[in-house]
Amino acid sequence: MAAEATLVARFDPGLSDGAVFDTMDGYYVPVTGFDTERPGPLVSIWEIPAYSTPPQSTSQRHVFSRVLSQMAVNSLEAADRAAAAEALRAATIFDPSNEHALLVEARMHWDVGDTTMAEERLAELLRRNPMATRAMQGMAILAAARSDTAGVIEWMEDVCRRRPRDADVLRQLADWNWQVGDRDRALSLWRRVVELRPWVARGHHDLGFALLQSEAYGQALPHLERAIEIAPDSVAYYRQAAMARDALGERELAAELRRQANSVEDSLR
Repeated sequence: MAAEATLVARFDPGLSDGAVFDTMDGYYVPVTGFDTERPGPLVSIWEIPAYSTPPQSTSQRHVFSRVLSQMAVNSLEAADRAAAAEALRAATIFDPSNEHALLVEARMHWDVGDTTMAEERLAELLRRNPMATRAMQGMAILAAARSDTAGVIEWMEDVCRRRPRDADVLRQLADWNWQVGDRDRALSLWRRVVELRPWVARGHHDLGFALLQSEAYGQALPHLERAIEIAPDSVAYYRQAAMARDALGERELAAELRRQANSVEDSLR
């Protein structure tokens, strides 16, 4: 896949003057390094043709419609369903092809428990755009509501194939695979999450805790301790690292980790 990628842009966010690049669906956005003279990562954006989405219209009507559908979201957040419905109606009048409006409509149905209509709206979006990953994620949520774990995993695998560097998607998929007992797949996904976001404590913790439960104590410990380094105020991280030390026969180090856990717990009260 990397061999198929084409460099689209390289920029320094600190000097981009507010420039925004679409990082969804078919775009790699790896950090390539840090410039000591100008703080901030230098970012390269790579497009993968097989996963790229069709170019979106930038007509005035399209832009205005998208603003209106976002206004509908804002109204939903404010619990004003009437205003949301009015904004959504106006959005679809200005641009009947507005895909975001279908997502918002699906959410409105979901909020009132009408999963049938929510699924219908998401299915319509997927008919229009089979690469619409947010619709796929919505389908996964609906499958979860039906306790259809296999369906959740199938939809999330589709999302993962289209957004192979989206750590949040990979983490969710890992959680579901772990629940159904596919530990190898889950561990592989969590390792990928750590590769993509080595600076995030949760990724190290999730991988470390999974390895701890798999009795791979020596592999678990570095990730649990890295999680502590990144987030030293998490009591759970200390206690799980202590469990790994205990399992490795390192009683004194385990006891020290528990003392640190108690100290952190006391400081948070």
